[in-house]
Amino acid sequence: MLTKQQRKQLERLNAKHTIRAWATRLISVEGETCTVQVLGSSLILDGVRLYRATDEDTEPGTLLATPLPGSLVLIGTINNGEPLVLQITQTQSFTYEGQSFNLTFEDEVLTIKRPEQQPNFYSVHNL
Repeated sequence: MLTKQQRKQLERLNAKHTIRAWATRLISVEGETCTVQVLGSSLILDGVRLYRATDEDTEPGTLLATPLPGSLVLIGTINNGEPLVLQITQTQSFTYEGQSFNLTFEDEVLTIKRPEQQPNFYSVHNL
């Protein structure tokens, strides 16, 4: 539970940055964007950017979690910018893109791809 002091600090911080969020249902994924329908309305938004996590301090690479169509997705805007996915409830796939390899986990199959090599496929049941 927040103290009064913590609540006041958050309110002051919020004055600097406006964050708005909406609960939506995922309709489809198109590359690194998606189409969603805002819950309780007929409003459909396309081109909502999926969140790609990066950590250049350890190893340059990115992690992209692709939500499952039909699942609930929290989208939002920061300072009235373009909408982006803030949270997903179900995942269709995870993709890690590193400097020397890419990993994709989808449909209980792990795929490892190295530059200029054929991808290797591993069933989760055999790991």
